Amino acid sequence: MLAFGKKAAQEMSERLATKVNSNIKVATFHSLGTQIIKAVEGSMPSVSPLTTDDKARADWIAEMLIAQWENASAAKRWQKHLTQWRIPGFKAENSMEKQARSEQLAAWIWRHLELLGQRGAGKSELVESIERHGQESARARMKSELSLLWPCFRAYEQHLKANKQIDFNSMIQQATEYVNEGKFVPLWRFIMVDEYQDISPHRLALIEALCQSQDVAEKPTLFAVGDDWQAIYRFAGADVNLTTGFEQRFGACHITELATTYRFNSMIGEVANAFIQQNPNQLKKELTSFKKQKRKAVTLLCQDLIDQELAQLAAQQKAPVTTLLLGRNNNQKPEKLKQWQEKWPQLGLTFMTCHASKGREADFVFVLDVNRGLFPAPDRETGLAACLQARGETFTDAEERRLFYVALTRAKAQVWVCADPEKPSPFVNELIDNDYPVMNKIKRMKPKGK
Repeated sequence: MLAFGKKAAQEMSERLATKVNSNIKVATFHSLGTQIIKAVEGSMPSVSPLTTDDKARADWIAEMLIAQWENASAAKRWQKHLTQWRIPGFKAENSMEKQARSEQLAAWIWRHLELLGQRGAGKSELVESIERHGQESARARMKSELSLLWPCFRAYEQHLKANKQIDFNSMIQQATEYVNEGKFVPLWRFIMVDEYQDISPHRLALIEALCQSQDVAEKPTLFAVGDDWQAIYRFAGADVNLTTGFEQRFGACHITELATTYRFNSMIGEVANAFIQQNPNQLKKELTSFKKQKRKAVTLLCQDLIDQELAQLAAQQKAPVTTLLLGRNNNQKPEKLKQWQEKWPQLGLTFMTCHASKGREADFVFVLDVNRGLFPAPDRETGLAACLQARGETFTDAEERRLFYVALTRAKAQVWVCADPEKPSPFVNELIDNDYPVMNKIKRMKPKGK
């Protein structure tokens, strides 16, 4: 059984040991890669601290950037790029040392190093991929960013090699090569993948290598559990098409639908299920809620009235409950959160981003700042990252729609969608204009000056 994180793997292992038996091995993709490499090489691979230690990573990136900028030709490339396009965290007035220590810049570079590592392609292949990119106007920027980031990636590869270390991407790629070369023979009859909708191409390559191994009498059978409606990690390399196209990819297979949800009630389901299926590319499913009710469970609320709504909710509770406040990003964290937590401890108020809420649940959910320009977030991927990620989808705001679906379905009893009446999100407008079964407390107004 494969899971995408240590916590998920541990929870699954405990659950299986209790309800089935302890003979089922649960691992993350990274621990599976480690196991395969150890079996072939006879020792555990050394994982670079840059992958797990934020300070070590920041120090290395700063040192690498300064070395790059002290090279005249490299410095000229950066200067030329910055005359046409911005780079997150880059400010002209900063000293070289201060600039190299920019957290925003370091995050931008590290994300691209991760995507380049997952892609596993050479520079010439990447240039060809850019030339084929559908957005012709973005190609010049993509090539320019590649000219800046490729030396960074090569420096990273050289650092790993010099220290005889690997990172998580190279670990999975090395393990895949060992399986394809017949150096590792899979020991398992069944390979199960949880949260399959989060799969990326390089992880899938490892799974396919294990399931298609020629050196076993009976090839392992793949059993995947996933929900394309909750595919929200394209920015990290996941590709929803690997889920929606599962049957076409694997041919003879059996698809079983888990048609009942035990979390959210039927009135949340009526809204969320209809909303997500507006995208015709999502797999069609008949999802029913075990908990039935007739009272509307989704409320559209003016953002300024959250205090009032929380006060009423707190007054109605006879026992402690859980309440999630969800933002599209961390900027939506309410300034009054601590005050609210102290005032209404019975509500169990917690803030997190919509992405972080996946897999969580609460009695009540407030989705904050569902406003135009914030949620759905505009697609700002016009540089190299747009080329390195999975191909774009034709349906407008497809991934943002799935993220909103995830936010709605964290609630067991009631969800509030909060917006500014002067600038409601297209999602809020859709819920109102298309007569979804919601309680509307938002009186939309024309923006000032119009």
